[in-house]
Amino acid sequence: MLLAAALGLAIAPARAVVPKDAPPLKMWRLGCGTVTIPDLDFLSDSFAFSGQSKTVTVSCYLIRHGDDYVLWDTGLPLSRLGAGQKSVGGGLARLERTLPDQIRQLGIAPDSVKIVALSHYHADHAGQLASFPNARVLLGAPDIAVVRGDRSAFNLDRLQFPATTKFDSVEGDRDLFGDGSVLMLATPGHTPGHHSLLVRLRSGPVLLSGDLWHFAGQRPIRGVPRINTSRAETLASIDRIEQVAANLHAKIVLGHEPDDIALLPAFPAAADWSWFVLLRKQEPRASGAALAALGSCFRRSTGREGMRRPLRHPRPLPRRTVQQAVGARRSHGRRWTIGERENDEALPQSHDRQAGSGPRAAAHARRLLRRLWPRTWLCRRAAHLRCLL
Repeated sequence: MLLAAALGLAIAPARAVVPKDAPPLKMWRLGCGTVTIPDLDFLSDSFAFSGQSKTVTVSCYLIRHGDDYVLWDTGLPLSRLGAGQKSVGGGLARLERTLPDQIRQLGIAPDSVKIVALSHYHADHAGQLASFPNARVLLGAPDIAVVRGDRSAFNLDRLQFPATTKFDSVEGDRDLFGDGSVLMLATPGHTPGHHSLLVRLRSGPVLLSGDLWHFAGQRPIRGVPRINTSRAETLASIDRIEQVAANLHAKIVLGHEPDDIALLPAFPAAADWSWFVLLRKQEPRASGAALAALGSCFRRSTGREGMRRPLRHPRPLPRRTVQQAVGARRSHGRRWTIGERENDEALPQSHDRQAGSGPRAAAHARRLLRRLWPRTWLCRRAAHLRCLL
């Protein structure tokens, strides 16, 4: 701190806890396109993914803070709308819907978005910036220097940043609303001014990592793409975000990883009180489809977007009890999997020896499954039988 002060660096302290009187947050994940990459080789400087292909998502996020709206990244450009075009990596980049169209579907005027915060300057993150000409554009100061310079840079389209762009230069971290609820965290390395976004939803903090990682396979090996501007900065940024996630118990969401995106409710649903609580406390291994089905069931049953308080973690059951319930389900002829949609009466009428047999055993199995999976009971309590088992 003293050294930074001596060097004249501005340090903006971030709140450790969001004040109770802070305006409520709501976050929507918007579809900003897909990119099919025929060879992932350029995404590793250690040849970890040579010859592998993958279709990745392009994500944008609309965040409401009281009456204010901020848009995180603007996705693929409009030129990719419909059939799509070849991308930088040689694959097909395709955009299905524009950002203004999706925002209008939420009943929000696109002009209400006064802040556009960009993780970095790459064309698949700044593509629709021109659709928000009156917004203030938050971008890392080193990235603005690259945009305004004359040297070529990977995946930079300077036409996306006309002279009329209202840049707000971000030095280091930035607290967007002054209450610690939404923070841009400096994570340089992919580009000189790359940032990640910390969003402290009531259900728990979420870290939108930008392009710190492109897909899940990079994270366990601390992979660094060849296209990054600094290997050392990338590794330092990875360490920082992993530590932030561990200290705040935050969920890291990789913007280009389809499996991570599946953990968020599908548009137009918002990530609110119920989603991440259920993921984190009820069933850490639940699939995104399971969570989406639960939230859909909950909303249809109650007309509410979320729960007032998180569900308590179910008490651990005796091993024999678990075996009885799962064994009874498997005897129906299929493996029981999290995320199956099935109604109460569809449970098996015949069971293995351990769980007994006949209608009485079937009823017992249903009671055990209710105890094992309180979320099933939650939806039945709301008089909506067709939910998760």
